[in-house]
Amino acid sequence: GDQVEESRSRNLFNSHIDAIRYNALVNMLFTTTLGIIDFFPIVILWLYQSPQILAGQLNFGDAVRCQTGYMQVAKVMDFFANSFSKLKQLQANGERLWQLWEASDEANAAPPVDATIRFVASEVSEAFGFDSLVVYAPGGKTPVAGVTLSCATGQGVLITGNSGIGKSSILRAMAGLWLTGEGSVAKSPGAEVVFLPQNSYFPVGTLLEAVIYPAHTDDSNGAEKCGLQVQATLALKRAMMGPILRKWGLQEVRDWTATLSAGERQRLAFARLFMMLALRSRCEERRRPHQNISLETHKAQSTTALSRMAGLGGPGHHPTPRFGRSLGNELWKAGQKELVPELGRLSRQAGLSLGDLQQASALCGELPNTGVITVVDEGTSAVEMSVEAALYGELRKELQRGTLLAVASVSHRPSLQQYHDTELVIGDEARMRTEPVLDEGVWNTPLGKETIWKHLDLRPPSPTKKFELEEKVLQDTDS
Repeated sequence: GDQVEESRSRNLFNSHIDAIRYNALVNMLFTTTLGIIDFFPIVILWLYQSPQILAGQLNFGDAVRCQTGYMQVAKVMDFFANSFSKLKQLQANGERLWQLWEASDEANAAPPVDATIRFVASEVSEAFGFDSLVVYAPGGKTPVAGVTLSCATGQGVLITGNSGIGKSSILRAMAGLWLTGEGSVAKSPGAEVVFLPQNSYFPVGTLLEAVIYPAHTDDSNGAEKCGLQVQATLALKRAMMGPILRKWGLQEVRDWTATLSAGERQRLAFARLFMMLALRSRCEERRRPHQNISLETHKAQSTTALSRMAGLGGPGHHPTPRFGRSLGNELWKAGQKELVPELGRLSRQAGLSLGDLQQASALCGELPNTGVITVVDEGTSAVEMSVEAALYGELRKELQRGTLLAVASVSHRPSLQQYHDTELVIGDEARMRTEPVLDEGVWNTPLGKETIWKHLDLRPPSPTKKFELEEKVLQDTDS
């Protein structure tokens, strides 16, 4: 095939050269014609003035002044003629910018009060839940979902269904990204929703910077950097990234999006999550020696530290950059029931970001453990089954420790059922499932159609429950 490819390459190259030559010829003819056209009116003007000059009726200087005046007027007219294409391009660009402006205003406009999802605080035993939740995409008018679901603390829920049916819509609403809709979202007060998408973003930099992103290490001293490196190494090993760590190390600068494969990038996203959880545990350990401090004193100290981080300090205070953007950073009571009135007024999740935690770990270590709800949206679609089992095994360990409040996974793999306690099945597949049904209803798809959804219990039944189910099956068979 080398001769065929050489012939195709030569033909493409020759066609490119021919196009350049043709463009040069056209430009030359256009420039020549334009010069002739520009010069032709002057010739006509002198031919018109020649009889009067020869008859002595018009002085030569007056004729030159007539030519100069004509050239000045021609310059003004030529400006509009020569700039016509640029003006049309400017008009088209202006119209596109205006359309973008209007679309952005429509998408970012605050939804009406009667079309806003209500956010309430969940019970202590519940990590998150939905009550008749219907979601509208930004700028969209088609209702999606319509589900009632509850996920207990320390459990995982698996969401399955056909592609494009709107599985991720309810999770975006839970995180406060989509606010237009109906129903309510209950969430543990102050809990932060962390997404692990199919393709995560990694900046160009070192592997350490990729793991702790969006935090940075520029302002950290040697001891803090050493501690971060130890935590990052442990997080990478937990995410099955040991070979990558041995090959590149933590300090080599690379474009990780281009260097790593899709599966390696997904494992790196898990390492980032494990790093965040490790930093939260570190903050919790630092707080334990001070448990004998009175509650009011602890509130005052923590609120002061959080206010400084968020740039809320008094005069002369220097706020810490980059870390004042997460809503709720100034609320020490993020995990307390007193936050219920404040939580209803927050339009987005009120939690501590990874950057907040790194900065807090270095500054004071007196921050509340508000909890994390992890959403794995096709986050293991490119890894092997054995790696997937190891990653979800680590997530189950975090659920048992209490560092994770809950895990919500969106996937098409049946193998993930064993790592979750319940499953939300959307579509016709729900009719064929035989597991115990916790709840069911009608799901609205983005195409305006309706289908069925079921919330199934994947946990093995207790002996008593199993006996009751067998009796019910026998009764149904007899009837």
